[in-house]
Amino acid sequence: MADAAEAMAADFVAYGLDPAFVTQLRDQITAFEQAEETQDTGEQTQAGATAEFGPFLKEAMMKAKQLDAFVHNFYASDAEKMGEWKTASHVQRQPKKKATPPPGP
Repeated sequence: MADAAEAMAADFVAYGLDPAFVTQLRDQITAFEQAEETQDTGEQTQAGATAEFGPFLKEAMMKAKQLDAFVHNFYASDAEKMGEWKTASHVQRQPKKKATPPPGP
């Protein structure tokens, strides 16, 4: 668009635009492209960071199971403590996405 505007720059200036408008337009296009690249890089970094959570989550779930066994053994006769533990130890999991069937013939 800037290239096309440059060819008609004199006409645009005649209608009151700044003589440097083509340069300003190119600067804005460059800034937009750089912002877009920065956003893409940020999303890639975020995706990579969350991928590292897997081993930590697995270990945390193992510890929670071990603690669950301890609490059940230690507080088996204390209904109030068992109720509190059940509430405190509840882990809500994200529903698994169902695979979409391939389109039919």
